[in-house]
Amino acid sequence: MFGIGTGELVLIFIVIFLIYGPSRLPELARSLGKMARDVRKATDDVKAAVTQETDKIKDLTLGAGETPDKTKAEPQAKKGKGDGER
Repeated sequence: MFGIGTGELVLIFIVIFLIYGPSRLPELARSLGKMARDVRKATDDVKAAVTQETDKIKDLTLGAGETPDKTKAEPQAKKGKGDGER
């Protein structure tokens, strides 16, 4: 996790405990949790907006309801007398 080992994580928690004390730790944890939830919600909103816009662009370029057909883009080889079939 970000290149931080277990020992470093324990040390960080001990320093936080010594600085803020046991009475303020629940408040600190709540505010950190709320911040993480807000960041996750914001990233989910951005993902949804980007996905929606890319879908609109796909619909405009392909036409409504069409799916890309790879067989149309790649012409098939015609079989002739020299292909080894008789």
